Amino acid sequence: SLHSAVDGARGLAGSVAFVLGSDAVYFACGLSLSGWESVYLGTPPAIPSQASAELRCCTNFSCLEAHGTSVTLEGLRVAQPRMVQNNTGSVLAVTDGSIMLVSLEIAHQASQAANPNSVSIGGGISCVRCCNMLVSGCTFTNLSLSAPIAFGGSIGFQSSPNCASDIQVTVEHSEIRDSSVLQRGAADPPAGQSLLGILGGGLAILVQEPPDMGKRSVNVSFNNAEFIRNNAAATQDLASGGGGVAILSTSTLPVAVFVHVANSVFASNLVAAVQSVPSDGRPVFASGGGFDIEVLVSAKIVVDFSNITARSNEVKCTHCKSFGGGINVGVDGGE
Repeated sequence: SLHSAVDGARGLAGSVAFVLGSDAVYFACGLSLSGWESVYLGTPPAIPSQASAELRCCTNFSCLEAHGTSVTLEGLRVAQPRMVQNNTGSVLAVTDGSIMLVSLEIAHQASQAANPNSVSIGGGISCVRCCNMLVSGCTFTNLSLSAPIAFGGSIGFQSSPNCASDIQVTVEHSEIRDSSVLQRGAADPPAGQSLLGILGGGLAILVQEPPDMGKRSVNVSFNNAEFIRNNAAATQDLASGGGGVAILSTSTLPVAVFVHVANSVFASNLVAAVQSVPSDGRPVFASGGGFDIEVLVSAKIVVDFSNITARSNEVKCTHCKSFGGGINVGVDGGE
């Protein structure tokens, strides 16, 4: 049983590892780690039957919470249906750190939040103010996040403005299916942040401040990734986008964004939004049924698609403006 708080000394070359044997069940109830340089939790390839150990999370806690730490989860199944009443990831929530997910299977996890003035990020996995995320050989099925403002049904990533190098998000040889991000309760977006809403049924990447005052770029790479039957649905005058994937920069300073997508599938994803009639004067947008990219102010944006399939994606928009049933790339200003 893993149920404790482990504190490390920041600045030291410290790490903590929980190496789990195969074919066993482990419980984690709000395991909190702070200040360690790195944390490893999983079944490494040297142990036979990789991805057979089962990690069960306790209700009302994330399995693991870490601050200022690089976290690796490897070779685990997390498949105990439950609902967590918090603002971020039901399985893993990292703040001011980075994430590596390898050969991970997560199913039937959900997170709810009710604060109308905060942004909730990641129904299953959350990385807030982070610099790097790698997802490799993973499967996410039936994960969800519901909140007044929400990003990422399965995975939510918010970039840090204080990274020493370029921000990098990589998803390879992985699947996100049947996941959703839903509006729950009335939202009150901050002034000037009308793009904030319900985005990224499967995966969401959010940039609110330029990394290192614009000296660093945001790099996103998908290779052999599948996003199937995910949805992003807003019900009360909020923007909605990216049934499968959403990349959003709300920074008012220029941000350089580079997106490379190869050998990937976006199929049967859905975006839905509705605007009250009569309108309150702020237009509501629904965009990118399968894949949505929105950059408020761009220093440079490069989007490269190679050998992709976008099939049966849909945008449903009631009394609002819609763009890109399958794929949408929107830049309000800049290059």
